[in-house]
Amino acid sequence: MSTPFIIVGRDETTSYTLLDVSPAPANETQLDTLLDELATEANEAFANVSVVWADDSTAAVEQLVATLGEQHGESDYALTPAASGAPCELPRTMSLRGRAGSADRATVYQVDAIRGPGRGSFEVTGPCDDHTTEIRNRVRSSLNTHGFGWPQDRIAVRLTRNEYGNRYDSPTGLDLAIGCTVLAVAGRLPVECLEGASLVGELGPHVVLRVPRDLRASVRALAEDGATSVIVPEAAVDEATGLGIQVIGTTSLYGALEILAAHVHHPKICVHCTGGWIRAPHRPCTDRSPCANCRADDEPDHFHA
Repeated sequence: MSTPFIIVGRDETTSYTLLDVSPAPANETQLDTLLDELATEANEAFANVSVVWADDSTAAVEQLVATLGEQHGESDYALTPAASGAPCELPRTMSLRGRAGSADRATVYQVDAIRGPGRGSFEVTGPCDDHTTEIRNRVRSSLNTHGFGWPQDRIAVRLTRNEYGNRYDSPTGLDLAIGCTVLAVAGRLPVECLEGASLVGELGPHVVLRVPRDLRASVRALAEDGATSVIVPEAAVDEATGLGIQVIGTTSLYGALEILAAHVHHPKICVHCTGGWIRAPHRPCTDRSPCANCRADDEPDHFHA
């Protein structure tokens, strides 16, 4: 599915110098505001700002370079080589998906975090556009309180709501999932450890997690959506229990990372957790729902009854 990317760089007539590329905000008003700000900064650097629709940042840059090459009639038009003379590589972005339950009573969200080149900015887009400033402030404050600091690159978080879900005010229950995905793309947690994770909890200026409004309804929605476990604030474990889903309590963002790293949220019959033949970070894997690596493996005896 194509999405818009903002690309900042200099058209050198025979080549293109890439300065920055990042996902564009889904909200048109936010996009227009951001483009105005970037245009001013780009002019000072003698650069240009472009918006390109593509599947990922690499494809977006390649598409822009191809278009500019055609405009200039330069068949060899390409990215400007690095100063060392080595070919200039496209910036690598890491995309990961962790499903999060919302605190707005019955709506399931998916959280996607992308880390790309930039200057330590933090963007949140999706159906919660009216509350992105609040979300950013809570998450950034919590990461600083925990001593993680903020990544020097640009972090973009996209929230996708279940098509049957409703929209309510102050979706604070998404904070914990956002915080964990941000830390994962920042290198604090292996990306594989987020696979299959569901988290509901509110972050704030203190280390202890807060219980978001109507947490039980959020956990029920996750269970009905197929989640097998959910990580919640320790104080809400009793409230979330009894809904047909494994409930794991933690008091802080630190604790959530430890749970994810130890694969506590995986099904009890996860082959890699119980079989003892893989110790590295891995995705949930069962006989009925094998992970991608095992589906591609020709050795069926990796699976256990």
